Amino acid sequence: PYTALLLDSLFDRLTASSGDASVRDLAAQSLREFLTWSVRQQMPSSGADSTASFYSRNVKSIVKRVCLLALHPASSKRLGAALAFNAVYAQFREEDSLVNAFAFELLHCFMRSIQLADADDASLGTVEQCDLALDHLERIMVERAAALKVESQGRRTPLGSKWTSATLEVAVRWLVGQCGQPESACRAAAMRLLVNDGSPTDRRRRVRGGLARCLLTSSPEKRQQTAASPRQFFQALLKQFKANYFYDRWE
Repeated sequence: PYTALLLDSLFDRLTASSGDASVRDLAAQSLREFLTWSVRQQMPSSGADSTASFYSRNVKSIVKRVCLLALHPASSKRLGAALAFNAVYAQFREEDSLVNAFAFELLHCFMRSIQLADADDASLGTVEQCDLALDHLERIMVERAAALKVESQGRRTPLGSKWTSATLEVAVRWLVGQCGQPESACRAAAMRLLVNDGSPTDRRRRVRGGLARCLLTSSPEKRQQTAASPRQFFQALLKQFKANYFYDRWE
């Protein structure tokens, strides 16, 4: 009960509609410290198939709150969800069991969140924070691409989605569909997640090749060389999906 009260208090400060930015920052830092303590106390380093790792109550509670708030109609709630994940991202990526269980669910939630944020006031910063959260998830998934290509018993399928399984191929197929969404922020995020060639102005966004190129090859060296032109890349991608027919008519 005390843990629930603590998390409720922190998330209330993170998602307050009239909250002070400094209070939000303090709440995010406190959440980061709480997650660090939870990982150290409750999660044994016994591998990705550890039941205790998958269902650690404190960590699961944080991630579920983030996922629920990321889909909230209120912009302040979605902003708080993105701030919370960005605060604990460094701790989250270090635990293979957490990445294996929640990476795809978080990807789906933040893509939906940035789609909703397209109608928000630009001064709120919801699009920027969701964009940063997706950038963090891409880094994680590129590094864990080999493991995410295959199904895992403890992996969560995104709620409300039509995914047949939680694998990298299904995620890439879904992201290709998101490139046709009417919201510009959602389209841009999906394209960047698929093919990330870096940003000339943002040093944080290094060239990682994107999730689609990870699907084609797991070698970082080959990933940078795969599909020198957009035509060659999408031809290789759709060939991977056995969709040559559609590619020939898409030209």
